Amino acid sequence: MKANYKIELDFFSGVQNPSLEITMEDFTALYGDIITLERAEPNLLFDGLGFRGIILSETNSTFIYVQNKIIKLETSNNVKYFISNSDIILKAINLFKNYDKANNYKMLIDKVTDEYL
Repeated sequence: MKANYKIELDFFSGVQNPSLEITMEDFTALYGDIITLERAEPNLLFDGLGFRGIILSETNSTFIYVQNKIIKLETSNNVKYFISNSDIILKAINLFKNYDKANNYKMLIDKVTDEYL
């Protein structure tokens, strides 16, 4: 089975979030940046209404939840937490922007940028 990589803006409840397919190289580059961050204790992610963060995923085995203060890296065999920072958040936002060639989600990206940076 071929792996699929995507990036998603976690905004909505009850309807599908905006998501775009990305390349393995882009996923791996951001993953590599994240695993060099300072580790954090297990922490609850924000799960309320409104913008909850950016999710990167690889098929059904790896999920990266990027939030304002914490990043959760979930693989098929473990979960790790890292301290988030504006550099990683900006890279994730720019990655989404790069794949949104038609600017379909420009208003949401602007809202994310205002809220997180």
